[in-house]
Amino acid sequence: MKGPGGPIVASGNFTIQVGAFKDKASADSVVARLKNKGFAAYVVSPEGEGLFNVRVGNYRGSARRPSASRARLRDEEKFKPFIVKP
Repeated sequence: MKGPGGPIVASGNFTIQVGAFKDKASADSVVARLKNKGFAAYVVSPEGEGLFNVRVGNYRGSARRPSASRARLRDEEKFKPFIVKP
């Protein structure tokens, strides 16, 4: 989204989602692997039926702050990470 002075950068709290899994065991496995590599990974369990989301970090400020972690997750771990509000 662009404003008059360039892109509008949202602010607040952000996290990076790297995947969503049908079963908790798969999500837990990815979390363990990421934690071993130094990422602050965790699982967000669904309310009722749904997918188990694997997320990394909790960043404050602009949505640009988690960009280094997001690049590492994309380039080294081969995820297609995207930024979400926790």
